[in-house]
Amino acid sequence: MFKGKNPQQIARPMQHKGAFGSLTLTGNYTLDLKDGQCLRIDPGGSARDVTLSADWQKDGLWVEITNAADAAEDLVVKDPAANTIVTISQNEKAKIAYTGSAWVHFGIVTIALS
Repeated sequence: MFKGKNPQQIARPMQHKGAFGSLTLTGNYTLDLKDGQCLRIDPGGSARDVTLSADWQKDGLWVEITNAADAAEDLVVKDPAANTIVTISQNEKAKIAYTGSAWVHFGIVTIALS
């Protein structure tokens, strides 16, 4: 019999320490798990390659990358074998995941940064 209470409760706010990061690049960059899962990356004046390290190749791992460039500078996201997964232009973000056998991106979203 239902007693009017939800039996499932969140005991505390959900958080993931170190999940968010902000980087300004000075060259191409290899992204490690320690860099965070939701990233705001400024290419730093030029288009840059952002390569996902082999640590990211675990089923279900994902990363969201926002291009925080102040000009028309692309971030070219590559897998550990240097294959391009997605190109993220200024004021865009993309979510990228590993399915256990392949890298996929779930579209590019245009955003307004402030």
